[in-house]
Amino acid sequence: MTMAKHVLLYLKGTIDYGLVFRKYDVNTNLTGFCDGDWGNSQDRRSITGYGFCLSKSGPLISWKCRKQPIVALSSV
Repeated sequence: MTMAKHVLLYLKGTIDYGLVFRKYDVNTNLTGFCDGDWGNSQDRRSITGYGFCLSKSGPLISWKCRKQPIVALSSV
């Protein structure tokens, strides 16, 4: 219950925050990044993630990071 109150207070304090997308005269380029580690956590499960943005200095429009469901036995 304490964590739920903390989340609600955070959301109340950041209600005016948001992502701003502006139209540019230059072509927009979708840029993607990905990275992963190979079983560096204590349970030897790999963590991978990716992110996409529409400009070099723009905000991320999509991202995800997750721990793999199985133990990595190889880096291939």
